[in-house]
Amino acid sequence: MKDIWTKFSCHFVGWDYNLLKECSMGSRKTLQRYVGAIILLMLLWFYIGHGMAARYFKMGSQWSQIGVAIVFSFIIWIIERQIILIVGKNKVIGTIRIALAIIMALLGATIIDQTLFGKDIDAQMAKVIEQRTDEIFNYQSRIIDNELTQNRQELDSLEIQVAALSEAINNKPKIQTWLQTPVGVDSLGKPIYAYKQDNIPNPKMEVRERAYARMNEIRQNMASINNKYQTLRDEVRAKTESNIGLLTELEITFSKDVIFSGWASGVFYFAVFLFFLLIETLVVTGKIYSAPCDYEVLVEHQQEKKRKQICSLLSDESVNEQENI
Repeated sequence: MKDIWTKFSCHFVGWDYNLLKECSMGSRKTLQRYVGAIILLMLLWFYIGHGMAARYFKMGSQWSQIGVAIVFSFIIWIIERQIILIVGKNKVIGTIRIALAIIMALLGATIIDQTLFGKDIDAQMAKVIEQRTDEIFNYQSRIIDNELTQNRQELDSLEIQVAALSEAINNKPKIQTWLQTPVGVDSLGKPIYAYKQDNIPNPKMEVRERAYARMNEIRQNMASINNKYQTLRDEVRAKTESNIGLLTELEITFSKDVIFSGWASGVFYFAVFLFFLLIETLVVTGKIYSAPCDYEVLVEHQQEKKRKQICSLLSDESVNEQENI
């Protein structure tokens, strides 16, 4: 069972199991130290990835959140293997990893603090949502009020027009007009008309009917606008809540009302940040500042030996080519 775990650990960090068997117990302990550090980081970023998927990526499915968490853990595994598999000491890679560790620690501490300070953030978030809702609601209310005013003015104008038309129609419901009817043609082929006087309805009735139709359209539009006005605030609030993103939450998290509301919360955030930073740098500090184990010395020795053999072979080939020339 122990041998199986050692094989798994070698595959996990990228070491060669057959080469490790030739090394001392110190190399096996170094291997287990690397495995433990990577697993710890993967578990932390699994939790962070799960929280980000639920809070920021808005993934409602539990499987989707777990999938994102697995991707985060896989990325951490790949990054740490890059450090472990370096032959010798590479300060450039180490510096890059430390800088990356600071960024990752900042992200991790922020995500964790947003969970720990969740109630405080939600309270401040509610205030921000209400402020934004008021701003958008007031702006859209003015637009609706202007539209209602325009409709009311047009309706009043039509009512005055209909009143005048109705008075004119009541005074003269029928008007006399001459109607022409073709009765034949003359010698030149031109039509001949007969004219007679007739009473027809006042044409203003049609104008009044069109005015009535337009007035009904305006009243229906005003009723629709009033209904929209009643539900406008709820719609604006729902839209505002859906548009809250990572930047807004970060502003609230680092505002003077949450993390920097007092020295205690500031010290707590710094402690969480330092905790993540130390965990993130476990592998790279162990790789850079600790003495290499005999496995790493053996790998470096084999690499150097192989390099010298290749250089010697290339040198001999060069000499032979010169002699042939």
